Amino acid sequence: DHFCILTHARPDGDTLGSASALCVGLRQLGKTAHVLWNPEVTEKYVGLLEGLSKETAEGTDTVVTVDVASPNMLPEAWRVLQDRIGLRIDHHENRETFSENELVDSKAATCTEAGMAYYRYIICEQPEFQLGKADTKAFGANVRCVR
Repeated sequence: DHFCILTHARPDGDTLGSASALCVGLRQLGKTAHVLWNPEVTEKYVGLLEGLSKETAEGTDTVVTVDVASPNMLPEAWRVLQDRIGLRIDHHENRETFSENELVDSKAATCTEAGMAYYRYIICEQPEFQLGKADTKAFGANVRCVR
């Protein structure tokens, strides 16, 4: 019920927008969620994280990465959290698995698009959804749920 969301180094609109959307969605479901403050966020994007960021990850947080294809993309200081990553949401395929669960849609143009399936499943609260088993068929069912 506690989530810490990580973005990549030199964060862009995709990683920050995805992190913000996931954080807001989790909070709307009554979960405790925050985006770990990335000191490389530029003035252009700082508003996306208003009221959503925190400076540290708590020991009980489930760590989630968004738009992070490899642990090497994380800011150096955050790499100590690598063993705690419980979910990776991304649109970049990677041969290196570095999280317990991965939701990757390489056909999606952005991480936000790839993550929409997961966000919708959370909102629809479909108990049969299992992170490690998300695939194209699951995404289709998800779209039907929202409509």
